[in-house]
Amino acid sequence: MAKFKVGDEVRYIGDEPYGIIGTVLANIDKMGQYEVEFPGWPNGHSGSSLAVRHDRWWCYETDLELVASPISKPEPISHAPLTPCGGATSSRVGNTLDPYTLEDALSSLVVPTDAKERKNIPIVAGCLDYFPSALLEVAKLSKVGNDQHNPGQPLHWTREKSTDHAECIVRHLLDRGTVDTDGVLHSVKVAWRALALAQIELEEAGAKKARGAN
Repeated sequence: MAKFKVGDEVRYIGDEPYGIIGTVLANIDKMGQYEVEFPGWPNGHSGSSLAVRHDRWWCYETDLELVASPISKPEPISHAPLTPCGGATSSRVGNTLDPYTLEDALSSLVVPTDAKERKNIPIVAGCLDYFPSALLEVAKLSKVGNDQHNPGQPLHWTREKSTDHAECIVRHLLDRGTVDTDGVLHSVKVAWRALALAQIELEEAGAKKARGAN
């Protein structure tokens, strides 16, 4: 029995583009797939349409879920203790910080106002000067992703369209040293996903939300 019916709104939960929402146009074909239309997505094909289009895709049942259901997320995992600059340790399990050490943890998540403390955060010497080429490629990848997920729109991070950062990190890491089909190094995608994962975790701990994310 088919899991979805024509007209159902579904979310793609395969690899890429994870989280994109579309509408079922046709039930399972002989290959065990559904034809789904993803409005605004430019990397598909015409499907069964006679017109030239690029917003349709044949999807396996296991790669879809009803939009009514929440976005699937990996089960929380235990992390090593989070150690801020000041040396205090906060026990962290999943996305929960020990409330008694939250203030200490947040001291490393924002730029301090004290002049001496600010000098202990070498953002240029300790980040830009360490990884100039890598960061340039990460910036290029952000543009590639925006063109894919938000064609014609100003550059911004649409977070809900891809949320399985830990899974993607491992998948791209397996192909490190090679180039993906879009011309981007898998290692650069590892770096982008790692930054995304870290940014989200820090925000959940109390850091300000990134201005480029919605």
